Amino acid sequence: MKRYREALVWILLIAAGFGLAGWLAGPGPGPDPGGDASATEDYPPGVRFVTVALGGFRGILADVLWLRAAQRQEEGDFFEAAQLAGWVTRLIPTYPEIWSYHAWNIAYNIGAMFPDPEDRWAWVMRGVRLLRDEGIPSNPHSAKLYWELGWMYNDKVSGRWEENPLYFRVHLAADMASVIQTGQAPAPGQLDPATGRRLEEAGLRLTVMQQVDALFGFLDWRIPETHAIYWAYRGKPYQDPVSRWCDRLIWTSLAEQVGGGTLYFDPARKLYVLGPRLDLAQAGVRGHRSWKLRAHTLTATVEERFLEEAMIMLYAFGEASSAGDARQELAELVGVRKIESKTHDAVLDALAQRMEEVSPERARQIVQGFLKRAAVWRGLGHERFAAGFVRLAELHRDVFSRVIPAGDAGRILEQWPAIVAEAQRQADSTLAGEVR
Repeated sequence: MKRYREALVWILLIAAGFGLAGWLAGPGPGPDPGGDASATEDYPPGVRFVTVALGGFRGILADVLWLRAAQRQEEGDFFEAAQLAGWVTRLIPTYPEIWSYHAWNIAYNIGAMFPDPEDRWAWVMRGVRLLRDEGIPSNPHSAKLYWELGWMYNDKVSGRWEENPLYFRVHLAADMASVIQTGQAPAPGQLDPATGRRLEEAGLRLTVMQQVDALFGFLDWRIPETHAIYWAYRGKPYQDPVSRWCDRLIWTSLAEQVGGGTLYFDPARKLYVLGPRLDLAQAGVRGHRSWKLRAHTLTATVEERFLEEAMIMLYAFGEASSAGDARQELAELVGVRKIESKTHDAVLDALAQRMEEVSPERARQIVQGFLKRAAVWRGLGHERFAAGFVRLAELHRDVFSRVIPAGDAGRILEQWPAIVAEAQRQADSTLAGEVR
């Protein structure tokens, strides 16, 4: 309580300094036409009073609160810092940069201060909800906020920065499975009222979900990259025609789904296993131009990433003809490096570039990871995926001599049987529910 009184002292000093100036200037500009008339109802009484009294000086009040929030965060009082920053967003709700920074600070900075992953997940979702439920409704034409929310799913909810990358993914999968068990959006006319309400609570519009599925194929809504595509797709109509950040995020998330857009999820067995989306890769190779996501050289860069990933995965998983089509489309992109004329050579060249800065130990971990995924999918009865991941491991092994010292590459080749055996052991533990 003492801290709130301290904050209000600052506020009242500002009010005293500018109250006379406001009276002399006559009536204030009135409510923000883009804001919410009831936006101050949940403020403490003192803040609500000063907000109305200051009128056009709300920006100054916001500055005071913002400085106070930064001070509280430095002192480790994260909850009050978040509360103060929340007041700032409501004082100037039509300023997207404030919402963007506040949500990012909550999800990335404040959340990272907590050692318990459950606490970090709670803070990440707090940032998600801030953008989804408040920031975007207050700024429905701000492509920046749609992109920020989509990127938060792609970069943070995906577990990219977590010690256990699957922890956040499992949380999202469980939450979405409670809404749509199979992960696929209901078809038109098949939505029951209860599911509709749950989708609305999750911030998802069924009509937009169906539009995304119709364009890119049926995506799994238990996967964070699908949500990244959804929010970027909603922001497309408002994006800058030059940089096209929403298009770029769509391509990035589609590329990641090519390698990991199929989900086997069994919470009871603690299984969360990702496999490729070969159909999405093929559809992207055939229809990437009709998707109309490319309009700038920066966008072409992420389109290149998608086509390269499609070429590698299709080739490794036995779709040589489609991989050749991807190689051809890749070769025709403006500004792309020279592409080898044979698909096999193009695949090895692409993998070699990816692994140029990889240490020998990391190289071993990469191939062992593919072999483990192969063994897990074989244990789940999916032999095609198993064979594909074995082939992917072998292709990486074949480029070792190009990117790591010959002696280290030779030792990895000599240890290949041991690497395979260790991958199988890890897969057996995973299938037994011993490893999350």
